[in-house]
Amino acid sequence: MLTNKTLEENRLENSEAFNKIMLESSPDCLKILDIEGRLQFMNFNGLCQMEIEDFSLFKNQVWWELWGEENKNLVKQSVETALQGKTSEFSAFCPTAKGNPRWWHVTVTPVGSPTNGIYQLLSVSRDITIQKKGEDEIIALNNLLEEKVKIRTEELLEKNIQLEKTNAELATFNRIVSHDLQEPLRKIQMFSKLILDSEKNIDESHIYFNRILKSTDRMRDLIDAIHNFSISKHSKVIFENCDLNEVLMDITDYFSHIIEQKQATITIDKLPIVSASKILITQVIINILDNALKYSKNDIAPSIHITAEVINSNEFQIPVATKSDSFYAITIKDNGIGFKDEYKYQIFEVFKRLHSKDEFLGTGIGLAICKTIIENHGGWIEGKSDINTGSQFTIYLPKK
Repeated sequence: MLTNKTLEENRLENSEAFNKIMLESSPDCLKILDIEGRLQFMNFNGLCQMEIEDFSLFKNQVWWELWGEENKNLVKQSVETALQGKTSEFSAFCPTAKGNPRWWHVTVTPVGSPTNGIYQLLSVSRDITIQKKGEDEIIALNNLLEEKVKIRTEELLEKNIQLEKTNAELATFNRIVSHDLQEPLRKIQMFSKLILDSEKNIDESHIYFNRILKSTDRMRDLIDAIHNFSISKHSKVIFENCDLNEVLMDITDYFSHIIEQKQATITIDKLPIVSASKILITQVIINILDNALKYSKNDIAPSIHITAEVINSNEFQIPVATKSDSFYAITIKDNGIGFKDEYKYQIFEVFKRLHSKDEFLGTGIGLAICKTIIENHGGWIEGKSDINTGSQFTIYLPKK
């Protein structure tokens, strides 16, 4: 006959056997910890998932010490919460014994009785590596999508800005067609009629013929200006090593007649070799020098000084999008009649003139062409001046 003690021992053995069966049948990684947080048991599936061949090497080790410094406090806090009688859970990264990466979702449950209190802890770790990878891929895809949306938004904003500029230019062209080009046509028509009405007065006819020729020249200049501006807007820049010293030699030779006529002096410092289109950069410098010679003072010979320096992009706020860390700054300074500094931005607008066409020849498109060409090179151009003090134009080109 079995005694009460023997019955109790049997019940305990049966209970432990049942618990072991339950632990071993779980597909998750199950661990039993003592109240000091030390490993006492790990089921077979857990050993396989953690790639542990000999559990004796890990038994009695403090559990949170196995999670790495970045997760040590998280695991320790979860154990302390369970020891207070509350189930806790967390998700964290912990590689296997062989170093293969794994993500786990862990639940720590206190195990105890009313009489003995909490005497051990049960940890259930579920491998969520595939789920975590999926989440990371979704996050990466979302970040990529956000980046693409950001880039696309910036592109659309840039295109909207370009569209606004194009619309403004179209409005200007419309004004030119409706007014500036119509003006010489009306004069041609008017003077032709006057010639017919006064055909017997030869001297008067000559005057009218000259005015007709002047009007046709004005119309031709406007048409050429529109054509040149259109070309500069859509020309593809073919970069080459461009020696600005050679460019300036050719340009001063080009202006030799007017330089001699006005007794102008042009001094040129040592200039760099830049990466640019030689044809387009030549056009820019010709336009600026042409203005410097044209808008000179009547009683003072033109004096033009051309300098160059290298500047770093962190020295000032750059008005264009660029990847260049430094720029060549080419400055052309004259002693001409100048202009009010308040117009330093307007002068680069299409057909913007600060003087009437009767005072100075020209269409008012030269600096607009310069601005377009330099921007197509990834740089920008600035002008500053004041009345009777001369003007200064600086061309900024990326140093490549």
